[in-house]
Amino acid sequence: HEIFEGINTPEDIPSAIRKLVLEGKISESEFDMLRRKLIYLIGSPPASEWFSAGINVMKEAEILMPSGKTKRPDRVIIKDGKVKFIDFKFGEENPKYGEQARQYRHLLGEMGYKNIEAFLWYVDKNKIVSA
Repeated sequence: HEIFEGINTPEDIPSAIRKLVLEGKISESEFDMLRRKLIYLIGSPPASEWFSAGINVMKEAEILMPSGKTKRPDRVIIKDGKVKFIDFKFGEENPKYGEQARQYRHLLGEMGYKNIEAFLWYVDKNKIVSA
């Protein structure tokens, strides 16, 4: 999950992995395997458009709710008047993730955005679900 915070475009993959190696979160021996996997995942549609150059991306941006709590969608993309948000999930699918996506969509709508698309990306399975 953390690795996606360091990736804007595919060119960022090696430095994002290197950061985790330097922090001791992954081993040097895992570097190449993880690099190949991320290149594959990010290079496949529709994810490839989420990581293309020239888009306005906000990663882990906090949305302040009226209650004072915050929500943090993993990746919000704004392009050509459209908003897409992607929430990265690992492990098994869970209905609560869909509810979370609906909350994000509602909050973005309250912020004035009109054309909003939401996706849950189960990265381990490389399964993308429109939410």
